[in-house]
Amino acid sequence: LQGDAARHDPRDEPGGEDDFSQAGDLFRLMTEDQKAQLVANLVTPLKTVPRHIQLRQLRHFYRADADYGSRVAAALGVALADVTD
Repeated sequence: LQGDAARHDPRDEPGGEDDFSQAGDLFRLMTEDQKAQLVANLVTPLKTVPRHIQLRQLRHFYRADADYGSRVAAALGVALADVTD
């Protein structure tokens, strides 16, 4: 590396701390069939990971969109109260 170099942190920009709205916006644009396919595609691999990882990921889905997180949690058999606390 030659010349000037610097690190850019996108969190320093306006709205840079929002990691969830774009995913939520995309989920809300999906048809019911697309949402069902997405949930099915997520649940298969999530069933194989430890519960604490499932809960962490479910919280991300829920922060993007409550319906998104609720659907994946239900498909995994996880109580929504465990996700939202």
